[in-house]
Amino acid sequence: AKFISEGINIIMLIGDNFRQGKGSTTTREMNERLAIPDKRLYGYLDYFVKLNYLIPTNNGKTSFIPSRPLSDIQIQSIVDGLYGLDKISYEDKDTAGEAVVIQIHGHGITSLGKLNLENLLERI
Repeated sequence: AKFISEGINIIMLIGDNFRQGKGSTTTREMNERLAIPDKRLYGYLDYFVKLNYLIPTNNGKTSFIPSRPLSDIQIQSIVDGLYGLDKISYEDKDTAGEAVVIQIHGHGITSLGKLNLENLLERI
C-alpha cells in the first residue's frame, strides 16, 4: 500500500504543478513535500520515465514533467505496476495516493475504471 500511495502522490504532485503552469517539479520539492527517501524517490521516478509517464527536463534527472496529456495517464496502469495488490492493507489516510489504495482495497483494481490523472486532480 505504501508503494501505491507514494507513487500516486509523486505523479499527482508533478501533474498538479504542470496543470497549474508551474512547469517542472524538482526532486527537492518532491522530497520536501512528500518526505520520501531519495533512493526510493529515484526508483519511482525511473519507473515512471521507463513507462513514459514522465520525462526529465534536465540532464541530471532532477526535474520532471508529464510526458503526455494528464488525461492519457491511467491510474489503474500505474497501480498495476507499483505493487502486488494482495499485500494491500486498509488504512484511513488523507492523500490522493492513499485514497486510491483504499478504493482498491474495498472494491478491487477494476473499480478505478477509466480514472486518469486529470480526473483525479480535478477531484482534489
